[in-house]
Amino acid sequence: MCLHICNVKQETHNAMKKILYSILFLLAFVGAVNAQVLPNDFYISGQVTRSSDNTPIANKLVEVWRDTINGSGGGYYATAYTNNSGNYNFYITNGSVVGPNQIYKVRVYDCQNFGNVQTTQNNQGTTDIAQLNFSICDNNNLCQAGFDITTNYPSLDVDFNNTSTVTTGQISSSFWDFGDGTTSGNNPNISTNHVYDSTGIFVACLTITTTTGCTSTYCDTVVISAPNNGCQSAFSVIPVNDTTFTFITTSTGTAPFTYTWNFGDGPNLTLPTGNVSHTFDPGVYNVCVYVTDANGCISNYCQQVTVVNTNCNASFNPTLLNNTFTYNLNPTTPGGTWTITPGSFLQPDP
Repeated sequence: MCLHICNVKQETHNAMKKILYSILFLLAFVGAVNAQVLPNDFYISGQVTRSSDNTPIANKLVEVWRDTINGSGGGYYATAYTNNSGNYNFYITNGSVVGPNQIYKVRVYDCQNFGNVQTTQNNQGTTDIAQLNFSICDNNNLCQAGFDITTNYPSLDVDFNNTSTVTTGQISSSFWDFGDGTTSGNNPNISTNHVYDSTGIFVACLTITTTTGCTSTYCDTVVISAPNNGCQSAFSVIPVNDTTFTFITTSTGTAPFTYTWNFGDGPNLTLPTGNVSHTFDPGVYNVCVYVTDANGCISNYCQQVTVVNTNCNASFNPTLLNNTFTYNLNPTTPGGTWTITPGSFLQPDP
């Protein structure tokens, strides 16, 4: 009798285990399905590696934003850090909706603080996956070229003091480009002096190579001015939109003036007018203008400009359904979901 009862209990226990395993498998399957990218989402991924040996760079900041100037859609900006394998990913909710083309830009800064930018798009909603890989120099190894400038006014000679740093190995060669058509290479001391033929604004560059194969280039603006006869320069900044600004220059001296602009995101731009507009990517830029008057007097003025894409307003939709809380980035663009697990904090889904 006991044997029969015990067998019944054992069979019941086994049946309950099978049911429990089935439920757990079903929950795991549903969770895996829910973790996939939704049809209207845009998925951007990639890897960041060192250009020297193609090894992955971990914990590297990666930025993404929607280009609202050349494409459609509301403002979007997000950041992520690479994992130990150098990989990153972004899930952009409703980033691949069928309709007007949406353009996204991804940026990674290298060891020279240069923002490497790649562009992708959803092709009117027909593309929902993009892979953008970056191969950059890394601050944690290799090298960084640099120098300080000393102008010996009123003469036309300039001292260039080497400030380059090397983490691994040592500098094996150097190359100077003084911006006036003359160059100098393989100076054992690297620091050097150069005499310019005339006043003006020049961009000097130093390139170094190390025994480990690292190559780095640094450039800076050199101003060779005539005696200052009271010329002065300044400018005011007027925002046009989130990323475009108008610069209005006020100058004193002997007209006519020539204006050389450096917006901090590219080469110098020489213009006959002091009023100019420029469009930036999101970031912080040191904008400088160099004003040359008819007597050769040069005055420069710099101002920091911060560019932030503000076309987003976070808001919450107090709707809770099946442990999922929905929020919106703005009144028209859904932002994503938060899944609530009992006994834990809210964690945003990717």
